[in-house]
Amino acid sequence: MSRPPDAGAPSTPHGDGGTGGLDILEHAADAFVALDGAWRLTYVNPVAATLAGRPRGELLGHPLWERFPALAGGEAERALRRAAREGVVVELHHPLAEGGAPMELRAFPTPDGLAVYARDVGAERRAEAAVRESEARFRALADTAPVMIWLSDPQNLGTYFNRPWLQFTGRTLEEELGTGWTRALHPDDLPRAVEHCSAAFEARREFRMEFRMRRADGAYRWVLDHGIPRYDDAGAFLGYVGSCIDITDLRAASDALREREERYRLVMRATRDVVWDWDLATNRVRWNEAIEEVMGHAPADVEPTARWWYGHIHPDDRDRVVLGIHEAIRLRAAQWSAEYRFLRAGGEWAHVLDRGYLLRGDDGRPVRMIGAMQDVTGRKRAEAARESERERLRRVLAQLPAAVAVYEGPELVVVAASDAYHRFVGGRDLLGRPFRDALPELAAQGFDRLLEDVYRSGRPHVGTGVDAAWDDDGDGAAEPHVIDFVYQPLVGADGAVYGVVAHVTDVTARHRAERELAEARAEAEARAAEGADLARRLAEQAMVLRAQVEESRSLAAELRTANEGLVAASRSADASRRRIELLAEASSRLASSLDFRETVRTVAQLAVPALADWCFVETQDDTGAIRLLAAGHADPAKVEWAFEVMRRYPIDPDAPYGTANVLRTGEPEVVFEIPDGLLDAAARDEEHRAIYRAVAFRSHISVPLTVAGRTFGVLSLVYGDESGRRYTADDLPLARELAHRAAVAIENARLYGEALAANRAKAGFLATMSHELRTPLNAVTGYADLLLLGIPEPIPERARAQVERILLAARHLLSIIEEILAYSRLEAGRETIELEAVDLAALAGEVGAIIEPLAAVKGLAVHLPERVEPATVVTDPRKLRQILVNLLGNAVKFTAAGSVSFGVEGVDGAVLLHVRDTGIGIEPAHREVIFEPFRQVDDASTRVAGGTGLGLSVSRSLARLLGGDVTVESVPGEGSTFTVRLPRA
Repeated sequence: MSRPPDAGAPSTPHGDGGTGGLDILEHAADAFVALDGAWRLTYVNPVAATLAGRPRGELLGHPLWERFPALAGGEAERALRRAAREGVVVELHHPLAEGGAPMELRAFPTPDGLAVYARDVGAERRAEAAVRESEARFRALADTAPVMIWLSDPQNLGTYFNRPWLQFTGRTLEEELGTGWTRALHPDDLPRAVEHCSAAFEARREFRMEFRMRRADGAYRWVLDHGIPRYDDAGAFLGYVGSCIDITDLRAASDALREREERYRLVMRATRDVVWDWDLATNRVRWNEAIEEVMGHAPADVEPTARWWYGHIHPDDRDRVVLGIHEAIRLRAAQWSAEYRFLRAGGEWAHVLDRGYLLRGDDGRPVRMIGAMQDVTGRKRAEAARESERERLRRVLAQLPAAVAVYEGPELVVVAASDAYHRFVGGRDLLGRPFRDALPELAAQGFDRLLEDVYRSGRPHVGTGVDAAWDDDGDGAAEPHVIDFVYQPLVGADGAVYGVVAHVTDVTARHRAERELAEARAEAEARAAEGADLARRLAEQAMVLRAQVEESRSLAAELRTANEGLVAASRSADASRRRIELLAEASSRLASSLDFRETVRTVAQLAVPALADWCFVETQDDTGAIRLLAAGHADPAKVEWAFEVMRRYPIDPDAPYGTANVLRTGEPEVVFEIPDGLLDAAARDEEHRAIYRAVAFRSHISVPLTVAGRTFGVLSLVYGDESGRRYTADDLPLARELAHRAAVAIENARLYGEALAANRAKAGFLATMSHELRTPLNAVTGYADLLLLGIPEPIPERARAQVERILLAARHLLSIIEEILAYSRLEAGRETIELEAVDLAALAGEVGAIIEPLAAVKGLAVHLPERVEPATVVTDPRKLRQILVNLLGNAVKFTAAGSVSFGVEGVDGAVLLHVRDTGIGIEPAHREVIFEPFRQVDDASTRVAGGTGLGLSVSRSLARLLGGDVTVESVPGEGSTFTVRLPRA
């Protein structure tokens, strides 16, 4: 067949004596060897030499079995020897070299011996599998894309339409194939669309066109169709790939879109970051123009060195930041971030959040770091202000003079209570405990059912003079009491009841006084009866006891005096009772609402007509002007008239008497009898004087509305000619007490309103910004996937890594946005549940497929259960999947070495899902902190893993929404186990 190289030029394997065959074999992609009759190698092509791992000079002339030991013995040797012996062609699959992949071997006899071809068919199979996988990925991506996607063949016939297309048209894929898709086009647009599309196909050019297409509900919608020609690696035309986007709303809202784009540009300009580019080889740092706009440093004053940068970091932060960034470079971390203080040009320290991303050269060594510095000084101040406001609210509640408690959730857990309430129940620990556990003796008397009825129905409940018994001094024995109470539902922004506020007043002393008064009346009546009986006896004896007439008259006078005293005492007791009842009603009504305007109106209405003919609530605004907040009168028309008079004749803030004087001094003002001359002197003109004479004010009390030593308003009570009543010195304490309770209620309502507004603003901002970010990010991930699939054309291998980084970063940001959206929905109470039977084995495989690539990057093992028992659970699959992905993602994030595992366990009608890791573990003091929103155990500057701090908070909230919970057990340094407990059905 051929000769060794030292014997001259070899012949071809076919014995033609030329070199054409050898040229083919020398450049062939398959391995080829030729053997003589003694099984010695007479020719080895480069591919076979590479597989043998030796130069051809060390192979030629040596036995096949010596240089290719993988063929010696067994099936391969038997087949080769049979081919040589019987002169037949044999085929088999066997490795050509030790440890190599199986190859397709073909041996056939030659005049000189035997020739053996070896072909790697695994590559073809892998290529075919890659093509199938690529096509499956494309279809999966297309079906989940937010736009309609289509494919055509070279004959301009539709071959594929994704799920959004079919959902839009309401037709099947078979109905759309070929030219069936044109049936959905508007008849007026069809000729133009077909002509435009056909012209583009003829010219093989990209096209865009707009036309109307019928939706599944029969409505025509404007769509933008964008088509791009497709070619294979050899340049052959394969047809088109295109997308359709519903632009009806965009066309109708073009003005709104331009406005939004302008707002977006303004926001981007307002939130511009300071961008820097650090060349690690030259140690030069370049800054963008924002260094001047944000930090005030003129470009001429900025040295392009890292030394200038370090020199402007706060001395207390410098070592941490410099060591951290150099450690990130040394470890070749993908990114670095830190919060620190940076010196502005004016000498002020700015709080900044700095992030850097490391770029490597071809050899893998870091060459550059590019980052962005964000000024978060305002955020830091806002966080401090919010915390101060929260502390202020807690102090206000603690200092309330009334016994007030707040219960939340179906279990009516105590979340807040005033100090007065704590004293009310003997100083016992209440917070965080359900009502039944915190106050079992009251629950046993049925008060828990009243609270539950208010929570379920949303209707308040008022109780007056109710007997109750509880341990009020901590001695373990329940003491009897009589109470007035109000249970008021707490309603969220969505209209749903989320809790109950309770206002309780102990009126035991008042009831005791009423009983004593009743006993005194009975005693007086008994004495009167005795007197009448005595008078009758005296009258009967008048004829014989005339001498005792004067004595009898004297006794009668004494009895009349005693009776008058008893009547006066009774009247005084009645007046005290009426005052107590008025204050009790005031406390009840003021506690029934936390709405500021409603509370102010309630204050004005309380005093009329029991305590005044007119009642006014006034305050002083930031400009110094005195404003009327509310007015009370039996005639609503006169209330409106009072506001009109106040607008025309506002109160002089510098007046030496009345509201202005009470606001300045914080002391009450009382005029028991208002002289006519005083009102005439106060009038500004004749019309004003006529108004004063018409209302005929005769007596008034003005008391300050004061909270924590700050006077913010005045409560004025006025009697006129309507009732003819006048105030006395005894009325002042009642007015002051009413004003005190009203001031506390108004201040609480104002603070509560501010807190609700801040919470709504925060939730709205999170939901809006997360939604606005998610839409472009979905487009980024979709088009990045298309680029990786080679659409519209293959990209260079060096560019693939960059696109993959873009895709990874975008998906990470999407996961953060999804966490923020979930948190926003949960906090707003808009999260709903959709129950169905969930296959836990399939779910385990699904979350495993998501987590395993993340674990593989860190070299972690992932253990999933081989058997799942119980097999199913009835719950919301989407929320359960989000919980498990969050927990497994956290496990991978905080585990440097070892493994992450997932297990399922059934116990007592519940399903337990365990996520275990061998990570850093959690200290006992931090095991509840990690479930708080936006909280992580480690400081932001030393954090080993990124994230928003919402994952665990969202997971626990979702689990509780599903009727379960998330708990954690951990040993620091050894790992943690998070357990999701859900009801099985």
